[in-house]
Amino acid sequence: MPDTRNDNNVQLGGDTRIEKTLGLQWDINNDALGFNLGLRNTPTEVLETSLPPTKRQVTSAVMSVFDPLGLASPVLITGKCMLQDIWRSGIDWDETIEADAHKKWLKWVNDIKKLASIRIPRCISPGHTEGELHVFVDASEKSYAAAVYWRIKLSEHESAVSLIAGKARVALESHIDPSARIASGAVRRSIGFVDTN
Repeated sequence: MPDTRNDNNVQLGGDTRIEKTLGLQWDINNDALGFNLGLRNTPTEVLETSLPPTKRQVTSAVMSVFDPLGLASPVLITGKCMLQDIWRSGIDWDETIEADAHKKWLKWVNDIKKLASIRIPRCISPGHTEGELHVFVDASEKSYAAAVYWRIKLSEHESAVSLIAGKARVALESHIDPSARIASGAVRRSIGFVDTN
């Protein structure tokens, strides 16, 4: 019987080219991760027309996105900041959002749709076993965030850098000052696999 363990052509799940895992899509053929952010619970007329959504619909849409690695944090945090402003406006659950918030909503929905075309290579260091972990944190009056990058040296003058995780949080009212930078350090520490010592 021939040994087939080293065959180059391995079929996984028949003709399936995309596998869903932890809120992401894995493109098996290209070995890349993509986003599946369809906002399924949001009515089509709210997503595709200029009909303003209600506070309930915005809350449902923003909170329905699952991004465990934080790779979409730059887009998702804008939705959470928008949601915080809507809640502070004091409108009721089934009341439509104000014109300024509606402009932000349309931009956010457009950005979410653009995420579907982004592919991130799953393998972060092909052929390399050593690299450097770089963690960046920052804060503003509205939010604070951390991003973790893996850097490998390809040659004397060339490196490759991959985003491997991110986290972003909306700043609470009590953090709208320089202490937000301290809070961003807390986000950095909350990324469990990063040794902060």
